[in-house]
Amino acid sequence: MAESIISSFSNAVGEFTAKGNATPIVSNVLRCLKSHLHYSYAAIFQKNPKNEMIEITQQVGIFKTVVKDFKRNIGKNVIGKIFLTDRMIIINRDKPEEGHEELILDKPFETAIFTRISIGAHPMGFLGVYFDEKKEIDDESKDMLNLSAEICAAAIEREEMINLIKELKRYDPETGLYCLQYFNHKLSEEFAKSMRYKHPFTLIILDVDNFKHIINTFGYSAAQEVLRELSEELKFCIRGIDIPGAFGRDEFIVGMPSTPPEKAEIVIKRYLERVKKAKFSKHRISTSFSAGMTGTQPDDTVESLIWRAQLALYEARKQGTGILKRV
Repeated sequence: MAESIISSFSNAVGEFTAKGNATPIVSNVLRCLKSHLHYSYAAIFQKNPKNEMIEITQQVGIFKTVVKDFKRNIGKNVIGKIFLTDRMIIINRDKPEEGHEELILDKPFETAIFTRISIGAHPMGFLGVYFDEKKEIDDESKDMLNLSAEICAAAIEREEMINLIKELKRYDPETGLYCLQYFNHKLSEEFAKSMRYKHPFTLIILDVDNFKHIINTFGYSAAQEVLRELSEELKFCIRGIDIPGAFGRDEFIVGMPSTPPEKAEIVIKRYLERVKKAKFSKHRISTSFSAGMTGTQPDDTVESLIWRAQLALYEARKQGTGILKRV
């Protein structure tokens, strides 16, 4: 039996090399447990970081309506014990734990085992296996459940780290705005929607007027601080649905979905005025933007839209500093 268990869990762990998603790995773990413990149904319970509630994230043999409706506070009863004091709790129907009712799913159980899933000292949830008949749990079964919980924890942690890395790669490290690659991806999505549904869409490119002077006078680190503060000011002025990106060393680009140029112009002019009145970095540096903007036209492509915004920026630069030009 031991060799069979090792083989089963080796296959589950093998998923690590192929997939960053925790779901197939945890599913394999639950299948391994099913074949060796012969449970009736099982679930992975995790704390939702958004609302701190315990929810079912994966299951075997449980109705979807039960999964959807299951939401529990950690509290001080069984769930609280699993999180805070007892790594494993075994509950028998004839010797119930206080508050065990909160872990009953679609029907009462005869025996249930709950094993904490944690990363280091930080509990994130627990694994629960349920039996319709009373089950004697030996040391080998306990070891198997602890190993299962550890594999689930490692899979979940790895998925979270991969998702975090993906999220961070979306942003330009110098400004905190979307990097150009991700901006282009979002721009293509929103542009396609605007053309499909005939919604207005406005694109703006902004160029810092005196960036070279700032570098020559105050140094590169001060210039980068100015860019970061300018980007924070930009994010404050635009809406949550707008798409701000880093377009070049000292250029920003903004896509404004469902916004005609005349309304976008009001927002961008307000931003430009705030920039002119502000002082940036510890050196109290003054700066301004030249900006070009354009809205979508019937036969547009993403490339033609960007080209017109660049043309508008070129016309703005020819007229001086702090100019917004629309074409």
